[in-house]
Amino acid sequence: MKYFISHSSKNLHYGESIVQLLIDIGVPHDDIIFTSKSGFGIPKGENIFEWLKSQIEDKPFVIYLLSDDYYSSVACLNEMGAAWIVENEHIALFTPGFNLNNSKYNEGAIDPRKMGVFIDNKYDMLEFVTLISKNENRFIKPVIIDQAITSFFNSIENYLHNGNSVNNHNSINRGINETKEESKLHTPVEVDENSKSLYIKFSDSIKEKKLSDEELLLINYMVDIGKTTLGDRWMAKGEVQNIRNWEEINELNNYLSSKYNTALNKLKLRNFLDVYSKTSHGNPREFVLIESISNHLLDLPSNIQQVLTKTKEKYHEGSINTMDLPF
Repeated sequence: MKYFISHSSKNLHYGESIVQLLIDIGVPHDDIIFTSKSGFGIPKGENIFEWLKSQIEDKPFVIYLLSDDYYSSVACLNEMGAAWIVENEHIALFTPGFNLNNSKYNEGAIDPRKMGVFIDNKYDMLEFVTLISKNENRFIKPVIIDQAITSFFNSIENYLHNGNSVNNHNSINRGINETKEESKLHTPVEVDENSKSLYIKFSDSIKEKKLSDEELLLINYMVDIGKTTLGDRWMAKGEVQNIRNWEEINELNNYLSSKYNTALNKLKLRNFLDVYSKTSHGNPREFVLIESISNHLLDLPSNIQQVLTKTKEKYHEGSINTMDLPF
């Protein structure tokens, strides 16, 4: 499927970041249409209006990057109208600080009742990536998604701090404040002595076999896919599905997926996890390994890796776990 990013040239940086996000999750370069960037825009020698018309008539998935600049541009509004007439599938991405009460937005071709996504909201962008993966009809590894989303937000943050105008700076700050209640992201801090001692506790707990099998399997899962965050509450459902995919790939039974909540709660009680993001009501919905542990997740000592590997081998399909037998 092709993706057409309809945008104002004044929002070039945001558009470039979206292009890179699509590439990072596996969308081919040739399937991305972004007229402001060389290699993704109008071929040399083509009539700009005829080329755009042909692209829209081919019914690509349209990504509307909406801003006050977009609605102030006659060319953008014509572009939106042309895509709307052809009835292209689409999604609205809102730039930071975009006012949803903008009269042009509420009276325009795009139905304001349909889901839109704020590009400075982590959960919103995860929903966007999920939508793209469905369009592509393929599974994207969580570690790839994590890396792509992290890179995307770093790009947005760099734009905020480097060379952005005062007006845009204030606009982005407003956008961040507006979404802060919905998505309170964990901000990494320098590793303190308490964090270091927790890593020692984490290491010793594994070596001394103080962790349950479900905890060890959950750590195995995180190590294998390079994932440091875990979903809770309604986000646990998606996490369990990812674990089932991991179990299937590794030919494991469903022990971890059936014990996920138990494993998560045990790691929380041991203080190995910190809150990563919260709901609008202030309840945790994602947890993250504390930094001193996550920093070593992919290079754990060999004696710890051996414990994890042996635990994983116990739950290969067809093997018998005597702990579950009634005798």
